[in-house]
Amino acid sequence: MLEMPEAYTEYHDNGQVAEQCPMKDGQLEGELIAYDEEGRVTQRSQLREGMLEGETCYYDDEGDPSQKMSFQQGRLHGDMVVYAHGRVQSTIPYFDGKQHGQVVAFDENGQIQSVMSYQQGQLHGESRWYDGEGKVIKTSLYERNKLEGETIEYYGSGQIRVRFPYHNNQLTGEVQKFYEGGVIQERQQYVDGKPVGIPLWYDENGVCPDAPHSEDNQRKGSLKNFWHSVLPA
Repeated sequence: MLEMPEAYTEYHDNGQVAEQCPMKDGQLEGELIAYDEEGRVTQRSQLREGMLEGETCYYDDEGDPSQKMSFQQGRLHGDMVVYAHGRVQSTIPYFDGKQHGQVVAFDENGQIQSVMSYQQGQLHGESRWYDGEGKVIKTSLYERNKLEGETIEYYGSGQIRVRFPYHNNQLTGEVQKFYEGGVIQERQQYVDGKPVGIPLWYDENGVCPDAPHSEDNQRKGSLKNFWHSVLPA
């Protein structure tokens, strides 16, 4: 009867150990450690019955963690943390092997750069992007990996800069661009991702010079009155 090996070991071409892990009943069992050709640890993982189980950590050339993740029965399950030069770059939650929850990215100063919502491996729900001061600069709505609903871009002041309507990942509806003071600057209709008609431009008083204003609109310079004048009652 053949005896089962008590440990698994692989070697680099230069003779340095590349990987080693205990074995039980012919399967990897316990801590697997991987090394580079100079003998530095590049990975530590826990295994049970030949499958990843528990924490796995990868290391950079300085010996600092570059990625930490958790496994359950060989599948990613729990938070993955990605590091860059010792700082957290992103956190990625997993459930049963798929991204599930809020993926958070950080800039080099540790400020949140973006928050992306996932459900069962797909973008789903609201995602947000931030500037270096923590102010929201963009929001988008997703449904099963596709843009669905409004994407909004913001000025640094927090005022809306542009509204983009999406359906099935394509621009559908009226795109609206605003001056920082909140006055409409441009309108453009889209259908299935393509512009329809000509864009309407407005000055900072909300007046569209190319629009057929009534006398009342010309006198008041009112965008609201203009639309009341051209839309059917």
